[in-house]
Amino acid sequence: MQRRLGGAAVRPAPHCWRVIRALTPVVITVAVLVLRGWQLSQRSFYWDDLVIPARFRDTGLWVPYDGHLMPGSAAVQILADSVAPLQWWLPAVVTVAATALAAFLWWRLLGHLTDRRLVRTVAFTAIMFSPFLGTASGWWSAGINALAWQVTAAGVGIIVLSTPARSGLGTTTVRSLAASIVLFAGLSMTEKSLSVVPALFVVALVLRAGGRRNSLPVFSLPGVLTGGWVVVYLLLVDRSSGAFAPALDGITTALGSSVLPGVLGGPWSWDRWNPSPAFSTTPGALRVAAALVVVGLVTAYLVHLRGRFLTGLAALAGSAGYLVVILLLLREGRTGEGSTDLLARGMHYYADWWAVTVLLLVAAVAGAPRPEARRAGPAGSAARAKPQTAAAGVVCLLFIVSSTVSTVTWVSAWSGDETGNYLAGVRQAVGDAESSGVPFPDQNTPLEVLTPLMSPYNTVGAVAGRLHGGGGIGAVTTNPRVVTPDGRVVDAAVLDIARSAAGDAPDCGVRVEAGQPQIITVDPALPFGDWTWEFTATADEPVTVGLSTPNGLEEESQWRARTVDVEVGTDLVTRWVNLSGGGGTILAEIDGPPGSHVCVGAGAVGPLLAR
Repeated sequence: MQRRLGGAAVRPAPHCWRVIRALTPVVITVAVLVLRGWQLSQRSFYWDDLVIPARFRDTGLWVPYDGHLMPGSAAVQILADSVAPLQWWLPAVVTVAATALAAFLWWRLLGHLTDRRLVRTVAFTAIMFSPFLGTASGWWSAGINALAWQVTAAGVGIIVLSTPARSGLGTTTVRSLAASIVLFAGLSMTEKSLSVVPALFVVALVLRAGGRRNSLPVFSLPGVLTGGWVVVYLLLVDRSSGAFAPALDGITTALGSSVLPGVLGGPWSWDRWNPSPAFSTTPGALRVAAALVVVGLVTAYLVHLRGRFLTGLAALAGSAGYLVVILLLLREGRTGEGSTDLLARGMHYYADWWAVTVLLLVAAVAGAPRPEARRAGPAGSAARAKPQTAAAGVVCLLFIVSSTVSTVTWVSAWSGDETGNYLAGVRQAVGDAESSGVPFPDQNTPLEVLTPLMSPYNTVGAVAGRLHGGGGIGAVTTNPRVVTPDGRVVDAAVLDIARSAAGDAPDCGVRVEAGQPQIITVDPALPFGDWTWEFTATADEPVTVGLSTPNGLEEESQWRARTVDVEVGTDLVTRWVNLSGGGGTILAEIDGPPGSHVCVGAGAVGPLLAR
């Protein structure tokens, strides 16, 4: 571009272009952080986010969870839950910070792969605004794993894919050790990091095919670490239950509804029902259109490579191979009883595949001769630069707009999720209980928040156990209250589906004496479940009464493990007691001085519900 001044051609000041070029990645990063921050501001905890801290506190960090080995990720979630229990702001801040770190590392890595600013910018936009990564980042437990992979892959890639002179890390051994340290951190966060070294090794091979000098021995120590971690993973994670079930219909639907539209920033439309995540629902016409556009882009990419056609095919083959591995793992580990083919449409499963695909495509382009080099003289180069810059800008803008639309519609699909309101109600109820000194009764979370499949972690005690030290939640209370799914804290009562016996002791009901366990019948007998008993009792002196639910289907140690201790004084008081189990009997045992006794009246047994 030139302007005329007194008949002489004057070029714009070069430093203006340098400033614009330097600010481009900053602008893209700020834009993605703003989008991600808004997305997270509309969200709250979901499913695994609530279960993981409680579960890993019980089991330890090195126990697999749903096929995942993630001690580091679990530790971070436990720490966040300890610092700010049931407070969404901390996971949101950590997610945005991890996104910023990933952006910094990806930009650095892309700079090691190519010196073409336009290629680098388009690739950076594709990774950071990826709807695959965007979907994962809106969900705390998925986001921390997905972003851990991104940071690990970019960090290791900077070390192993750069030349020693550019990396500044010295010898191959030093670089290999440094890469192993970064990789170890990533492996501790998520077992998905097992794919980092194989994927980057393929990228290195594509670079070498293009004439790029790089060191393959640098992969030695990270490769050994990866192999060792595979052994650890196989020893700790039982994969025997994941039989190969036919799920080709789900896979083909996932390709059409999630993967291909995602390449273009889609899928643009979602569906969700409580308590599921949001699934892509790309209409059939858009699936066909997306497939045609992707085919067109691939064709244009290969044509652009010209003499490096085979290198481009190798990059595309590497991408396809990675995708096939993901689909096979989903087919094996996410099908069978209790699962659905809809899971394969979860966009977050493909976040790492997309990043690897972008790296492979950039690696193939990095070895190709510049298009302007094929033109004669600097005039041809200048003529080509402007339309290329404009085209790259349009591509980036279209992808950003498309991904933003997908993010907005994804957030909209979660509009019916009341988990945030429910957790706010739990915080209020536990805080009120702490202030009054009357425990808030432990209870199952609503089905919209956590289903019984998550037992025993689908209770208020498990979800909110860290609130105020857990002292506000108890199995026994004199003030029965529940939190409704929409977050209201309301008075509650027992739904009278069974009643305990009135007893025949004069002026006493059922008389229970110290040292003489007493069976109290319940009519009709209850199925196994979680129940509340209206326990009305008084004692001749303060004692502790142990209540349990013996039955003929469990060993004694099993039902005794669920014994609830109730402090009973000399006043006649009704207490609402949580009992787990089933059958037609309640066993009452007194821990008190010899000769002491308790009188127990009849009471309703059933679920505790809002009045």
